[in-house]
Amino acid sequence: TAAACSFGLIAGVLLAPFTPQNCPCHWVSDFQNQYTTVSVLLSYPPSKYVIWAGFVPAAALMMLTALLGHRRWYAGSACRRCVAAAWTASAATASASAVAVLTFPRHFDGGVHVEVSTAFFVSMLLCVVIGHGLVRSEAVENKEGKCRSAAAAAVTFALTMWYAPAYFLKAAPSEGVLSISEHLLLLSEFMWLVVVGITWAKERDSVSGEQERDPVADVEEPNPVYCSVPLDTED
Repeated sequence: TAAACSFGLIAGVLLAPFTPQNCPCHWVSDFQNQYTTVSVLLSYPPSKYVIWAGFVPAAALMMLTALLGHRRWYAGSACRRCVAAAWTASAATASASAVAVLTFPRHFDGGVHVEVSTAFFVSMLLCVVIGHGLVRSEAVENKEGKCRSAAAAAVTFALTMWYAPAYFLKAAPSEGVLSISEHLLLLSEFMWLVVVGITWAKERDSVSGEQERDPVADVEEPNPVYCSVPLDTED
């Protein structure tokens, strides 16, 4: 999921200088005013094609991640089940809103695009924050020394606190600063998914390794059975 999204985002930005001249995205000549958001890049080829190619499969994989996380975490107390259900809803909303952002571009459905973009960023923030809580509780239960998702979750939260006023209150000093803030926020969210995926993969490999141990070593040797022959006491 993270690899596909990162590919679409980075490739879309790198290809922006090759878009038509009417696109306000030629950041090589003017970074402050021409480095622009994904919403703008979705309107111009070739950037929009690679963004679609990255985000559409990533949205499908995100939905799969939501189902896997639900199966993994939806257990235990009622409180934990509620938190796990909230995480599943956030991940599913992020997946659906990512497709909606691509479907309703800003130049055609501006109002809808802004609403689904807001839904995407809010749901992804909740996905990271709630997911980190679940990963942390799981690490405590397994008596692990550290929780690897803490750094990525903290970076995502900090960037969201900066990006929200920069976008909604127009607090960014330039279009370039606003856009790179958006892209860094997206990459931090994808990085959190990478960390969680690596954690799950390591746990799966360790379980598989235990199951693939030499079965001969685990088989207990049966106690020998001796035939008792009565001794002839007669001469």
